[in-house]
Amino acid sequence: MWCLIIIMPKGRIHKKIQFYEDNKGCWINTSHARNQTGYPRITWKGKYIPMSRYIWEKNYGKIPEGLVVMHKCDNPPCINPLHFKLGTSKDNTQDAVKKNRMCHGEKHKHHKLTEKEVLAILKSNEGPRALGRKYGVEHTTIMKIKKRKTWKHLKINGLYNKISTG
Repeated sequence: MWCLIIIMPKGRIHKKIQFYEDNKGCWINTSHARNQTGYPRITWKGKYIPMSRYIWEKNYGKIPEGLVVMHKCDNPPCINPLHFKLGTSKDNTQDAVKKNRMCHGEKHKHHKLTEKEVLAILKSNEGPRALGRKYGVEHTTIMKIKKRKTWKHLKINGLYNKISTG
């Protein structure tokens, strides 16, 4: 067990952060609560912030507006500053998509349709309003499915995006 102690300019201990180092060099935080997605958080100036942001600023200085701290190691509880890099929210999302770390389909916590229902929608010749009523969603949701704007990870007839919808 390792302990990182943040010393403030006046010499007082500000935060005590406990962690251990795993076999990949990740510093796994053990002393602080994690958010819903597994990232440790810390109270700073009266509000919760991601611990990665706190550690970045203590090591490298203020984070420019519009940038976020990204994990190169893709290990949410890791707080090793050498595993961090800065990027935009868009960079972070694209990185997660590229590494297949984004929730989609039935794995997404707000999904209203099942994969079976979406496949039936894709194969159906009914109009979007009728399908929306049938499945309890907006007709615009049906249109996005049909145009492969959403649920595009699903295969139909061995193809991903280009399909015939009638």
